Amino acid sequence: MRKLNGGDLFNALRMLRALDIKGVVEAYSKTADAKTDEDKQAANMALFDRLVSNASDPESEEVLFSWLAGPLEKSSAEEVRTMPLDELGQCLETLGKDNDLRGFFGRAMQLTRML
Repeated sequence: MRKLNGGDLFNALRMLRALDIKGVVEAYSKTADAKTDEDKQAANMALFDRLVSNASDPESEEVLFSWLAGPLEKSSAEEVRTMPLDELGQCLETLGKDNDLRGFFGRAMQLTRML
């Protein structure tokens, strides 16, 4: 697994446009109140949960798994899709711990408003 980088930004923009970002924005705003590491981790997982719950159609699902393939260092969306749930959950937790998801998605959401 790797840290998020500039290349992940454009995939995130596509993902946010494909998903209902209203719910994502609500989940994102809760991360602003997180003070402790536990609160930050819980907020990050709530954000992932909202993203995943909004990916109910095949196109949105594909976009979400494609975005995750980058930082999870998988070759395709299908490789992420077929990960065992416990492994995927652990990877999402690590991704949240190792990255400022609030800052990353905040910048991405600002860009979606500008574009």
